Amino acid sequence: MASPPEMTDRNDMTLWASDVLLDDLLARAGDWSAWAEPEQLDFFLEWEEMMDRVTGVVEDEASGLLTVAQRDRLAKLARRLIAARPVIEQLGLDYPNLGRLSLAS
Repeated sequence: MASPPEMTDRNDMTLWASDVLLDDLLARAGDWSAWAEPEQLDFFLEWEEMMDRVTGVVEDEASGLLTVAQRDRLAKLARRLIAARPVIEQLGLDYPNLGRLSLAS
C-alpha cells in the first residue's frame, strides 16, 4: 500500500484513502470468496467507514467548501466508483451517496 502524502485536511485524507481502498478492492475482488470471513468483515467495516467519509466530502462539495484540486480529485474518484459499482454491489459493500455531484470536471 502506498504511504500517505503529507496531509492535514480531512477531505484530502479521505480522497487519498478512498482511492487506495478502491484500488485494493478492484485488485482483490476476484478472490473475495477465498478471503477468510474475518478479513471480509474487516474490509467491509473499513469500506463502510470510508464511504461514509466520501459522502461527507460530497456534502462539503455541495456546500462550496472544497478547493479546486479537491473537487477535481472527488470527480475522478466518483467516476471510478461509478465504474466499479457492479463489483461493489456484487460483494455486498456499501455504495456511497454521490448526490448530485457534477462529474464535468
